[in-house]
Amino acid sequence: MTPSLHALLPLLDPALGAALASPEARARLAAALARLPLVAHGGLEVRLGAAAGPVDLALHVGPEDGGYAALAEGTGFRDAGPDEGAPGAGSAWARLRAFAAAAAADPRLREAAPSAWIEYDLDGGAADTAPADAAGKAAKAPSVAHTLAAPNLFLRVGDVAVRPAARGPRAAPQQAEAVARLTDVLSGLGLDPDEAPVRPDGAPGETGRETMVRVFRALPASAEMGFLGVLLGRETRGMRLALRDFPLSELTAFLDVVGWPHSHRLLLPLLHVVRDHTDRVDLQLDVQGGVHGPLGLEVALARDPADAPRARPFLGALVRAGLATSDQTDALLAWPAEVTRYGGGEGAAALWPKGLDAPAVRRTLNHVKLTFDPGAAGALARGAEVPSLAASVAAGRLRAKAYLAFTAGRASLHPARW
Repeated sequence: MTPSLHALLPLLDPALGAALASPEARARLAAALARLPLVAHGGLEVRLGAAAGPVDLALHVGPEDGGYAALAEGTGFRDAGPDEGAPGAGSAWARLRAFAAAAAADPRLREAAPSAWIEYDLDGGAADTAPADAAGKAAKAPSVAHTLAAPNLFLRVGDVAVRPAARGPRAAPQQAEAVARLTDVLSGLGLDPDEAPVRPDGAPGETGRETMVRVFRALPASAEMGFLGVLLGRETRGMRLALRDFPLSELTAFLDVVGWPHSHRLLLPLLHVVRDHTDRVDLQLDVQGGVHGPLGLEVALARDPADAPRARPFLGALVRAGLATSDQTDALLAWPAEVTRYGGGEGAAALWPKGLDAPAVRRTLNHVKLTFDPGAAGALARGAEVPSLAASVAAGRLRAKAYLAFTAGRASLHPARW
């Protein structure tokens, strides 16, 4: 019998705590872990703000976990959710399995997207889990079967798309090759890269291929395409582009070139805060008929447990802006740890789950994502005063999430970058 992720729950749930997840969310997470196979790398996505909320789950499916062949067969993964009976769930899984089967057989697709992360949104519908106890501790096991929505898919982009702008005379042909490979990936997932969807504002949009060409041409030399996301579990037919190592100094110029239509002035308070802690971010763009919507700025924190204290100043800035509470940032700083079967952490012998073969589990604080939605409270009038960061939070333009990674394997592993 394939072991499930539920074996990790005793090493994850106590560290998650009440500040980062509601009792209902922790119970729902426990149910989801019981329905999914044990993989080497995963992560939890928690909302930051006034109150603890839902927790989402991301799993890396790499060669050590069976890779695309495991996704194509559906073993463990497909069994976690309905293939019929829930709107869209079956078709999304069919698209994912068809692509995974093609990638398992086609080295060109694997070169373009060597591995995948699948992300489950766990914030919808009834919990369908055993209730939490009076102290808010999540149930150790679900009491009834839990239904998971179709997952979103985030594909790690291969070397074909690594820093094309830094290739000198070969930049143009390498950009063309990267676009061709990645649009093949989109086609394999049932998206037409040459379809021009209507933009969110109702105007005619550009095709996915055109947007990708525009983004590649505008990329700073130090940045690169990191992930290509297809939101199979959501209503949108667009994609998400994740650009790694993006210099803040070039952000507004880049947004001009790719056609982001909103005022850059709204971004300034956010950029000033982020710039105090780093000069580079991972930039996420939601693409539907062009680049028009929210921007995601991912700020790396402590990918090694020993580095956790370095994140404190940035997390303190989030508290002052109203993006997080002090209880939440304390819980984030306490998350990083390495627990081993042989006593590498306090209470390891008592906590170590039965049936877990991995000799160590490492928890790391991967990053905080700041999502800026310029349309959440209307456009900024010409000549108007730029709202403060706290005002943007209050208006709903800005929100924050933290991404907590876990790795099951040998002791002293490098943490997953997800």
